[in-house]
Amino acid sequence: MEHRQLVQSLVINYIFVFLFGYVSTGCTPKGSTANLDKRIYPFVNWLFAQENQRSEAKSILLLSESDNSWVEDYLKNSTDMNNLEELDGLSSKRLDEVLSKEDWTYILDHSKERLEFDSLLLGSNIELISENELRALISKSSDRLIKRHSNELLRKFQTYTAISKPIFYQNGNYVFLYIQTNTLDGMDGSEGFAIYKKTQDAWEKVVVVGLKDF
Repeated sequence: MEHRQLVQSLVINYIFVFLFGYVSTGCTPKGSTANLDKRIYPFVNWLFAQENQRSEAKSILLLSESDNSWVEDYLKNSTDMNNLEELDGLSSKRLDEVLSKEDWTYILDHSKERLEFDSLLLGSNIELISENELRALISKSSDRLIKRHSNELLRKFQTYTAISKPIFYQNGNYVFLYIQTNTLDGMDGSEGFAIYKKTQDAWEKVVVVGLKDF
């Protein structure tokens, strides 16, 4: 009996020490909102509400994790801003008016970590798809369940979108976003950066930097 009580006591102490250490070291589960910038989801919901109005689409198919692949691709070529150029007609400000070299370094550093989007915090017009689901969809998997799900998505969507984790800078007055949109058949797509400026009640897109169209 005493041996059993000793074992139970040791197990309880172990669990307590483990949990305390887990919390105190700042470890949180993937997708946790504990340390999440609370401005992210309101911005993402606003962004795709605007997109719905512009394109008259009822909903958006969004990759369930933020895209950080562009960071590594960009750093392979350059760490400065020399190959960033705003697109005429889509930008109301010059890039150097809203983005300093220090801002750019900050954005690159904070864009490396991926964010798993929480469907419960997203608008009803946004549907998430994982990379595995997307891969199966594009590859036209023969699996019956996957194929049925793929056919449902193909009837509903023509494109999917991937975005970076929105990075707020200059005291939250600006937000930087990488965005990529591709057709589900892989035949067309585009990617680029956009910078939005905080207004009194929403955001205004002030700079667009195109990377490539294909």
